[in-house]
Amino acid sequence: MNRIQFSFPPRKLDIRKLMAPPKDITNVEKWIRSARKLIPQIPDVTSHTGWYIHDELIDGKYITILFQSTTGERCTLVMCRKSAMEMGDKY
Repeated sequence: MNRIQFSFPPRKLDIRKLMAPPKDITNVEKWIRSARKLIPQIPDVTSHTGWYIHDELIDGKYITILFQSTTGERCTLVMCRKSAMEMGDKY
């Protein structure tokens, strides 16, 4: 199980969950879709809600996505690419 964290400071949200990785682990959109199933507060960038992906950073351990709305609000989604057991961490 992979760890995900969603942070939305204007609404005082800091949510952490464990999720199974998507079948297509190379597609970032699949990671976001899997995370939205667990955390519905993550903005939907596929519909016309005024949210878009401002920046995404992908490295060997983490996928970090910065969302921004047309009104200037920002939130962050961080997903661990390796499982918690592989990293030796406790949740």
